Amino acid sequence: MCPQNLDNSTEIISIKLVNLNDNSERLLYERKASKCHFAKEFNFGDYKVQLRLDWSDIRDGYPTLDADIWSISSGKQLKNGPWHHTQKTIDPNTNTRIYGFRFKNLKLRLISKTTVGKKLTSSVTIVDSVTIVEQGPREN
Repeated sequence: MCPQNLDNSTEIISIKLVNLNDNSERLLYERKASKCHFAKEFNFGDYKVQLRLDWSDIRDGYPTLDADIWSISSGKQLKNGPWHHTQKTIDPNTNTRIYGFRFKNLKLRLISKTTVGKKLTSSVTIVDSVTIVEQGPREN
């Protein structure tokens, strides 16, 4: 996975979606030239679901959780419904943003865990001083 930059000094090292219903974690991955992090597809009944965090659609400082859904039997992608952009709520006890994904009777409460790297640039000036002590002539 290539780290994605959030700004000039912060890059994403890894990101996971945590399902609060069962505490399972899904490590997300990137695709070349995409501003998204993708979860591995999973089956739900006759549907294949792929969740992704979309960094090109930031809302309230956080990426949007999108979903693409296909019918397994027909192979066709469903037109975007209300599940396409997942609603976020804030847990008042922990101040955590929770994505509430819903499709038919599938209900997931998800949070993201992000590991980031910070680039720090600094300059250092080293000043050295020399003290010369004058002493009289040496005697042999």
